[in-house]
Amino acid sequence: MPTVSEIDGKLDELKRQAAALKEQRKVAAAKEREQARKWKAATLAAIGETVLKTLGADWTAIDLEGLQGWLAESAEDIRLMAVTDTRTPVEAKEALDAFKRSSKPKRTGKPDAVDDVTEMPETIDMAEDEKQADW
Repeated sequence: MPTVSEIDGKLDELKRQAAALKEQRKVAAAKEREQARKWKAATLAAIGETVLKTLGADWTAIDLEGLQGWLAESAEDIRLMAVTDTRTPVEAKEALDAFKRSSKPKRTGKPDAVDDVTEMPETIDMAEDEKQADW
């Protein structure tokens, strides 16, 4: 039969282990919150990119108040089509990754052929833009 002193020693050791586990839990929780914050930011960026692509507009041309008004008017229809049951952050990240993969254009390995030179995108001269910029 263990002595009181031996039992007290074991209790002290268990308290130290419990304190160490609490500290590990705190660190793990902070890492999980930071990861979830990054994944949320990535999702918000994907939503924004989707809106811009769908509208065919540059971000500088978006009337945020107009967009917000339309979203408010259409919220119930959008919610029915676009909101799922709550997922874990990992499940939501997996859904984001799948969405990104599905929305990327397929690459054939061949350069795109351009039939008409007028279809070539305009080259931006960054040095010239900096000279003209009114900073």
